[in-house]
Amino acid sequence: MAFNYTLAIRDLCVDVCKKTPEFANFDMSYVGFSFNRARNIGSRFGNWASVTPLRFQFGLRVSIPDKLMPILELNAATVKGARDGDRIEIHTNDKNDSMIVLYGSETSREELVLSSAERRNLSLLRFHRTPKVVGDGKELLYLFSIMLPRFYELSSTEKLETIMHELYHISEAFDGDVRRFPGRNWQHGSKKLYQARSEKFARDWLAKDPDPVLFNFLQYNSAQLIERYGSIMGGKYPRIKTCPISLDEAFKHEPRLVQFIAAAQAKGRLK
Repeated sequence: MAFNYTLAIRDLCVDVCKKTPEFANFDMSYVGFSFNRARNIGSRFGNWASVTPLRFQFGLRVSIPDKLMPILELNAATVKGARDGDRIEIHTNDKNDSMIVLYGSETSREELVLSSAERRNLSLLRFHRTPKVVGDGKELLYLFSIMLPRFYELSSTEKLETIMHELYHISEAFDGDVRRFPGRNWQHGSKKLYQARSEKFARDWLAKDPDPVLFNFLQYNSAQLIERYGSIMGGKYPRIKTCPISLDEAFKHEPRLVQFIAAAQAKGRLK
């Protein structure tokens, strides 16, 4: 019977999250596990695995341009407090180039009116979105990818530490964004400290005596796995690329954006 490698990685991650306080709120049912082919196949250098966030900062479905961030005064609390899933209707006035956006529930509709100048200024900004990815009937928040065949050839210790390294990239809010650190190197902070933390996660998890079935497969390279199981199988998701979208599309893809812009307009921040 074929060995399902990505399912084994998922089961390991589920147990790690149960036993690691920093990952306790991570729900692996919202994470897709995938094989990806490494480009420089014959080298150890390059990524061994990766976590791809399927949302942007604060868990939003669209990226907010840097110029707009201070205007909207966005932070985790304001995003968390916003309604999600509003029904959006957009109407444009060809005579004066203004825009009316209706939003809210079926029974309680609100209205955002953008003047031609406000609409033009917002339309000049570049928004991006990621494609919606569904796994097991759920909209996924992350993709956890194993780079093959490079990952197979690591030692079992390197494999486990790599898994911890990637889990630590997931935002502590588990909202589809990545964990962010202060300063210019916001993805890792101090790389030395980041790696030391990943190694500690691995040691601490092993010290809790997990079922060996969860991690024994890490000791085998690809040839040994095939000799033992006959073949290897696993999940596969496409590589994710962000794409630019218009203001209208940004409103429809992330309805909360309308609320943030309406609040900024009320404070006179769009002038």
